[in-house]
Amino acid sequence: MEQGERLKKLLQIEGVVGFAYINSEDGNLIHSGGITPGNIDEIVAFIGSASDIIARSFNNYPYREVRIEGKDKIVIFRFQENYLGCILEELKDKTIDDIKAILEEEDIAGDPAVLRVFRGKARQISLLLEEFSKGSDPEKWSGLVSRAVLALDRENKFSELLVVDGLKMNVKGAKGLTKEDVNKYMKLLLDFIVKEAIKEFGSDEAKRRVHTVIEKLSGEKK
Repeated sequence: MEQGERLKKLLQIEGVVGFAYINSEDGNLIHSGGITPGNIDEIVAFIGSASDIIARSFNNYPYREVRIEGKDKIVIFRFQENYLGCILEELKDKTIDDIKAILEEEDIAGDPAVLRVFRGKARQISLLLEEFSKGSDPEKWSGLVSRAVLALDRENKFSELLVVDGLKMNVKGAKGLTKEDVNKYMKLLLDFIVKEAIKEFGSDEAKRRVHTVIEKLSGEKK
């Protein structure tokens, strides 16, 4: 999951009003969401930095969280080397524990460049599934690809990162993958799908449908 997407999940927690994610080096705002005070970046940067100094002096670095109760109720966390300030309705342990649970989720996003390639390949397969299901059985195609995702994943790198939802293939992350890994595996999956299409529709019709998908992808890039 990408960093910004993970932080947006905080707004789904009951009692979280808003958040601001601040660069610990220069105090600049990286991400924000919900309702926050106008000077939230200054507040979080100042208190976060001061808390670093105090925590180190007591050999308690990195600290888990700092709670501030005033006009606004704020909890500041050390998150991925920066400061995260959450604005709460009330400083309740349950709300703070729910925030921690999201922050401690395993990060499976991986390299952003690899993730973009992975999602692009998954988009190609989603379009092929849509095209091959026309005049055919959509559940058959969804099932074929779901089984192929597992069967072709001999090193168990991909099956936890790919979700086939009906005729759409969604990518959850690219942790531990390289572009070479993605290209090699997704080509195997693509070749499998096309071979199944040739069995059902014949070579000429399968090629026509593949060409239709290529045209759609070309149109999306313009």
